Amino acid sequence: MSLSVDEKATGSSASARPTDYEIIGELTALAVRLKFIYGTGLAVQLALKQNADQDGELADCVTSGICNGVTDLTESVRNLVERLGGSLPEGF
Repeated sequence: MSLSVDEKATGSSASARPTDYEIIGELTALAVRLKFIYGTGLAVQLALKQNADQDGELADCVTSGICNGVTDLTESVRNLVERLGGSLPEGF
């Protein structure tokens, strides 16, 4: 018998609802990954802007397609964590 994706993520069977604490832990891990992706996008954006004559439009695409999207997703994760009674680490 193999485990489903949910079972692998939570360590429990599909019939057992994860606790709020488990959900907060998963959402916090997601927020940490989003913060890393945002930082990577920001670094790419800044590198592209250094050669703005050729890469300025690419930098704008990185900003709108990656940085802004990740910021929105991180805010959604923060709201979910807070609704469950948790909080994200400092800096989020």
